[in-house]
Amino acid sequence: MRPEYHRTRPLAFLYRAPSPLFDRLVAEVATARLPLFLYPVEAQDPFALLPCLASLGLAGAVLAEALPPPKDLAPSLSLEAEAREAGLLDLVVPRVGGFWGSTRKG
Repeated sequence: MRPEYHRTRPLAFLYRAPSPLFDRLVAEVATARLPLFLYPVEAQDPFALLPCLASLGLAGAVLAEALPPPKDLAPSLSLEAEAREAGLLDLVVPRVGGFWGSTRKG
């Protein structure tokens, strides 16, 4: 296993209103024993945090509700096929040169 996966990293959970998804996500992370610490953040503009993800050492950000990707991040945001097709984004992970985005299926 690569060294960066051995240490616990924060994963931001961004929400506009309280969501039952947070409790489900905490349960899944605990059950799978993932090296993640979920950090809930109330944010009216969830995408405002994205430029800070890598510099803060965050594993990524989960959005409580799927939102259209912001236009200003388009050059540095690579979308998974499902996210591109749906035009929605609910998971963002920092990577070299920008971000990778995905959406839940279904």
